[in-house]
Amino acid sequence: MTMAYRLQVEHHSPARPEQLWSVLSDWEGQHRWIPLTSVRVLEGDGSQVGDLVEAVSRPGWGERRRGLVDRMRVTRTVPGYLLEVEHLGPFFRGLGRFTLVSDGQGTRITSLEEVSGPAPAVALAPLSGPALRVGLRGSLRSLSELAGRVSV
Repeated sequence: MTMAYRLQVEHHSPARPEQLWSVLSDWEGQHRWIPLTSVRVLEGDGSQVGDLVEAVSRPGWGERRRGLVDRMRVTRTVPGYLLEVEHLGPFFRGLGRFTLVSDGQGTRITSLEEVSGPAPAVALAPLSGPALRVGLRGSLRSLSELAGRVSV
């Protein structure tokens, strides 16, 4: 049995969309702003529709530790504005999307995850939702800080 879960978080950044995009679209550099996660590109260069990437989140450091594997296919990309993926599993499946919208004072970053997975795991998501939301907000803050140091 599978269940669905939706998580959306927004953060305002003083950085410009182009600065944020340069950090966001650097798949293999995402460990700099997403804690305990490593990402690698499996097919393509990660910037085109159809490219395949894999994220592994681990409870500790080191390649030998097991982790949660999340394979994703890039489904839409509009540089400086939109990055969308399809989560292919093996644990969760569904939509992942980042949007960057300039507002004259910086950029509004929106992260949306609409996933489904095994009922026991997804059933726990609402209970851990506040922690997931706090973690994602922290990641978006780190993304913003890194992007602020990028010259594009």
